[in-house]
Amino acid sequence: MRQLADIVKRLIDASMSKNQAGLASYLEISPSKITDAVRRGSIPQAWLYKIAYRTGYNVEWLKTGRGEKMQAIYVAEPRVPLYLAKFPAGPMGSVIEPEVCDDYFSLSPKGKPRFAVPVRGDSMTPDFRDGDIIIVERTSQASAGDFVLAKCDAEEEGTFKKLVKKRDGYVLQPLNGEFSEIPLDQKHRIVGKVVWLVRKV
Repeated sequence: MRQLADIVKRLIDASMSKNQAGLASYLEISPSKITDAVRRGSIPQAWLYKIAYRTGYNVEWLKTGRGEKMQAIYVAEPRVPLYLAKFPAGPMGSVIEPEVCDDYFSLSPKGKPRFAVPVRGDSMTPDFRDGDIIIVERTSQASAGDFVLAKCDAEEEGTFKKLVKKRDGYVLQPLNGEFSEIPLDQKHRIVGKVVWLVRKV
């Protein structure tokens, strides 16, 4: 039963839902179906694949909690612009205004403004590696647990981190324990959240 509860929690986190009712809404099912699935001891595979397809999370991670969280995909069909902006996966570093180059990715459903940014640095390993490309949805709104791009306009710096809520506020947290977290304060602003990982092999 504990294992099934963990799966449901991962599905809630991946879908950025607040609870089982929110997850049910995301899956377009009734909340009772989730309760029944846990009681039966079986989570439908269709739920895992639906959330994986919509969010970019890895099905195996959703199911077991093991392996890489994000799917590594390669996309060739042109749609979403690749921006040559710097948002280092390390300490806060200099950023430049996004400059579109000649590469594109097709991951922009329903007209949502998205762009691609190369990962630089290793503070977000093992989930995100130097040289990976992240597909980012342009937004100033993010929830705890989201992977975000944040800027400090006064110093023209930016970074790519996980948004984490702590007792005294939010922090920009690296996944690599060798790096320090960055307290999120009024001088910072969220400029986007990661929705896909693209890894060339």
